[in-house]
Amino acid sequence: MTPGLLISVINASSQITPIDAARGVLAIGKQLAEASQDHGLMPAIEYVPRGEVPNGLPCELADTIDVPGAAGYHDNGPNGPYIKILVDADWTVTLSHEALELGGDPSANIWADSADGNDYAYELCDADQGGVYEIDGVRVSNYVTPAFFDPFSGHGAKLDRMGRLTRPFETHEEGYQIMRTEPGRISQVFAAHGRLMHHLGGGVVVVFGHAFPEHKKQAKIAKAARRRGRWARGNFTMGG
Repeated sequence: MTPGLLISVINASSQITPIDAARGVLAIGKQLAEASQDHGLMPAIEYVPRGEVPNGLPCELADTIDVPGAAGYHDNGPNGPYIKILVDADWTVTLSHEALELGGDPSANIWADSADGNDYAYELCDADQGGVYEIDGVRVSNYVTPAFFDPFSGHGAKLDRMGRLTRPFETHEEGYQIMRTEPGRISQVFAAHGRLMHHLGGGVVVVFGHAFPEHKKQAKIAKAARRRGRWARGNFTMGG
């Protein structure tokens, strides 16, 4: 879906060695190739040793991040798109998440129609943020397949890489989703299921799974608000 897109990872962190950074990037490159079997062409990714010039979209591994509560994000600045990742124990999971979602919806403005009449943001990793598996000993994020966004996917369809989701548009207890709905439909569709929701107005809602970490919610609400702004104004801003 993103022909020719290259993510260039730069290690600006004091917490990981160049060898560990390169090892993580290599594993994520394998994951992107794997995901392309379901989603079509995904971005390529490279590790750029310190002092060398990146060839593609810059992705900085950093010790601090300027979005409270976020572990990483992608944005569009004066020089074009870029990614920033906070280096912590799960930085490879975050980088995997951002790379996959950048590949699935680079402009962060695609919505999928569900059977309940609402739209869900075409985000490949949000629905199951707790899903993690390993490639060559490196932890990477679970991701959904196109069948997840198809309300007519039948029983036994492959909905996600790890097989943790059981039906299209499901929000795992450790995940969340951004939903766009007609005013007045939200309580009718979701209240009976006891979902945890945050209303942003304009028909945009964040639906949280029951086990989604409380300290991460504000960053996801901010992400949804920015996506809502893109929908209303046609602008590309931050996603994560």
